[in-house]
Amino acid sequence: CIENWEMNSYVTEKLIHGLVARTVPVYVGAPNVHEFVPSELFINPDKEMPLAELHSYLQSFDSVVARRMIDDAQDWLRQDGGGKSFRYDWVAHRILGMMK
Repeated sequence: CIENWEMNSYVTEKLIHGLVARTVPVYVGAPNVHEFVPSELFINPDKEMPLAELHSYLQSFDSVVARRMIDDAQDWLRQDGGGKSFRYDWVAHRILGMMK
């Protein structure tokens, strides 16, 4: 999940789609992404990490850890509020509220 910009609070649906799809997303984007999505639900590599090193890390990633991350992400998504700011109905409600 690579965002178009690396700027604070610019977190789009890309990360959420990865979680909904029951994957362990590799996220590169907003430095403060952890304010929106718990950091233990995805992999956030150092942007200076060489691609070969990231590839090796992902190849050796423990499947038990990955399964736990996926299960935790599903729990977070089901929670009241988990991922709500990425839902279209929540966004529409906020926009309508700003128009009043």
